[in-house]
Parts: sequence; structure tokens; C-alpha cells
Amino acid sequence: MNPDDLITLTKDLVALNSISGSKNETGAFNENGVAEYIFSYATSHGLPTKYIEVPDGRRCVAVMLPGTSRQTIVIIAHHDTVGVEDYPSGTNPFEVRSDGTFLHGRGVADMKSGIAVALGLLVDLRNEKLKTSILFISSPDEENESAGMRTAVQYLGNLKKKYKFNYIGALNVDSLLEDETQEKTKLAILGGSVGKLLPCVYVEGRSAHVSAPYAGISADFIGSMLVSEIETNPRVGEKPSRNSVVPPPSLLKLSDFKTDYSVEIPLHFFAYFNYLVFETTPREVLQKLKIIAEKSLKKSIEINFSRYLTFQKSVHKPNEHRAWERNARVYTYEEVYETALKNDPYLDQTIHTSTDTYAHLDLREKSAHIVQLVSKIARLQTPFVVLYFAPPYYPSSYNANSPFIKTIKNVLQKYEGTSGFRFTYSGVSEGPEFRILVT
Repeated sequence: MNPDDLITLTKDLVALNSISGSKNETGAFNENGVAEYIFSYATSHGLPTKYIEVPDGRRCVAVMLPGTSRQTIVIIAHHDTVGVEDYPSGTNPFEVRSDGTFLHGRGVADMKSGIAVALGLLVDLRNEKLKTSILFISSPDEENESAGMRTAVQYLGNLKKKYKFNYIGALNVDSLLEDETQEKTKLAILGGSVGKLLPCVYVEGRSAHVSAPYAGISADFIGSMLVSEIETNPRVGEKPSRNSVVPPPSLLKLSDFKTDYSVEIPLHFFAYFNYLVFETTPREVLQKLKIIAEKSLKKSIEINFSRYLTFQKSVHKPNEHRAWERNARVYTYEEVYETALKNDPYLDQTIHTSTDTYAHLDLREKSAHIVQLVSKIARLQTPFVVLYFAPPYYPSSYNANSPFIKTIKNVLQKYEGTSGFRFTYSGVSEGPEFRILVT
């Protein structure tokens, strides 16, 4: 397909509003409009095409270019975009504009131009006799919970089981954000992707009225101390390696459970972080965060006590015994769960029943309320901190010795000076979702 046709196809795709999770006036997901366009375009060019229904009503679309063997390469894309709040007033974000070098419009780079390239490739190869099959899948919800890709992985697993497909590799045709140190003239091909964890912190303080604040300790105070130790701290994140350099953890949200005004110090706090990894395991992350949490909890109590002594001295009152300070402890959710299970043999059923109460909440908030419930059943003494993980989770992926990666490297050698291969993408990608399927 020539460049002009690719640009036209990109413009057509961008013209369709597909902001992730948004709906039109009829209540239908806008993302489905792009899925329908892809379906229509592929079928009009004689390509076998199928919808994959996502449980929430959105759709993936799969386009197949059959080969003569069971070997299959999967090309993945997503057809949702982020919002348009950053566009100036009076600008149409769904109309592609050119500045002579780049095309501008919501989703041009991320990633409707990638969809155009994939469709153009399939159209160009449709009359070739291929040994390896090519299966293109475009999914919704990449910008949020990856509901589309998780459904697509199940679909691919069923295909593998039913037709004995041998998935030899996956290509993600998403855009790449280069930093200022990298060459802009080179086409960058990345051989893998970092993983993403969402470590969370739940803190329960010790209740006190503001008229006697030193009788307890604020969960927000403990939590903010912990957040300050983790936020963008290079010593907390994964150390740079030859294969990957990832940014340190970033705070995505912190909150307490107060729903209205009261003069009780905050009793509950939760926060969660974006934590990118390549080689570090989730258990290693928990171990690292537990050490930090223990130091932060101890430090917050020491500061609280020091201020208590200063205040008591200023008002000429004797110091009172604060036995609760000795109860302070940091747990992992696994530890809390095991303790709670001894008190409630039907703990899983209790948790499942409680989720109906939190059905309206975001998954992260729902997770925090479940931790609160299980901590209560475990009868933990306050104050305490619980560390756990919440969705989403993306595994890291890279296999330098795979035939697929070696083949790509060999092909790139023919284009010396115009393209480059790097080990991993330092942003989050849905590509690793396929790791369990690729041999």
C-alpha cells in the first residue's frame, strides 16, 4: 500500500471518536465504531474477519491471513484512545492536520496509524502464498483495564487448542515515545516490554478526637510519610540493567475513606503506585516495600511522640503511657489473609459476598475495601500497614534467544543506519499478555 493510501486510512480511523470507555448518544461504546470500520475494510478486501465480543459490550476485531502451516504471527493493536481534554478550544481533535513533517490528531500515533499499517500489510500480502499465517487483532480498552486484550488472549488460547496453532511471535504496532538522547532518524524496533505492577498501601491509624490528637495517630500522616519515601525514588525502583532502564515508582492515587466532615482524625488511608519492572519479581517488590513501610511507620510514630512530649511540656502536663505504639506493624496481604482465615473458615465466601457492596467502585478502591474487611476479621491491632497488589498487572517479556527475535535482528541488518534494535520498551504495553501463548 502506498504512503498516500496509508495516510488516508489513518485519517478515516482518526475521524472516528473512540475515546476509551466513552459512549455515543444511543449508549453504544464509541470504540465499536472503529471495530466496525476495520471489519468492513478488511472484508471489502477479501480478508477473513471476525468480531470477538468483550463481556462489557465492546468488541475486538480479528483479521486472518492464512498460511500453509500452523505457524502463526500475531499482530496486535488497540483502537481506543485517551481523552481530548488537552486539545485547545475550537480545535477538532478528530480531524488530522499536517505541519509538513508530522500528522496531528487524537490517536494518530497511539495508535491508528499502526492499525493502518497492519491493514495495509495484510492487503499487500493477501495474494501471496505464505507458509506462516498472520493474525491481526485490534482491541478496545487498552488505555484503561485492557478488557479487550484479556478477552483476545482467551480467544487465541481457544484457537491454539482447537486448531493447534503455533504462535511463534507477536508484533505490537503501537507508537514509540523516544527520549532526547535517542536518534530520531532511526526506526526503532523493540524486542520486548517491561512489566507493570500496581503495589498498594492500606493504612489504619488509631482513632482520636481532634481535642486529644495524641491519643491516637492519623492514618493520613503515616501514609504520607510512606508515600514520600516511595514517590519517584530511584532507590526503590528496579536498578538499570543492560536490557532495560525503567523509571522509578510513581504515585497514581492517595485517599482516605472519609465521606463527610468529622472531627475524628483520619482512620483509613490507601495509595497505589505505578511500578515498572523487567527482572524484579512481585515478591521482591513486596519485600523492598515492606522494609520502607516499616521504617516509615516507625518514623511517623517517633515524630508523633516527639511532638506529644513537646506539647505536654508546653502545657505543664505529665506524659501518659501510650501502649498502642508497641502494636504498630507492617503486614503483607498474604499474612493478613492467613490470620483472618483462622477467625473465619468461610473467608472467601465472606469476601465474595462483600464485593456486591463495592460493585460501583473502581477496582483499586474495591481492593482497598476488601483489605479493610479482611484486616478487621484478622483483628489486627492498630496502627498497622498492609501491602498488596491490585489490578492491572502486565508481565515483562523478552527472550533474546527466540527464533522470532533473531529473525527480526537479521532482517534489520539489511537496513543498517536506518533502523535500530533495542531490548525493551520502557513504557507499558499489552504485548506481554501473549507471553503464555508464544512458544
